Amino acid sequence: MKSLTRIINFATPILLVALIGLCTSVLYPEYKKTQKIREDLRQLETEKLQRQSENDALRRELANMDNPEYIIKTAREELNLVRPGETIVEFE
Repeated sequence: MKSLTRIINFATPILLVALIGLCTSVLYPEYKKTQKIREDLRQLETEKLQRQSENDALRRELANMDNPEYIIKTAREELNLVRPGETIVEFE
């Protein structure tokens, strides 16, 4: 009986360390995968916010397409168009 108790007392810490090592070797890769997925999710959420902001700007621009003042402003600023008889003066 004494030798059985001695064996149990000796084997228990060894088995416990082995079990912890096994659990760590199995769970650590999954932990790393989870961390990578969380980082990817944060990056995708940031990209989503950027895309939503771009979409909002495009929607505002689209809403202005029927506005004659917006059309004239865009033609002058982006396409450098002028009305007949106007002269372009550029400053450096």
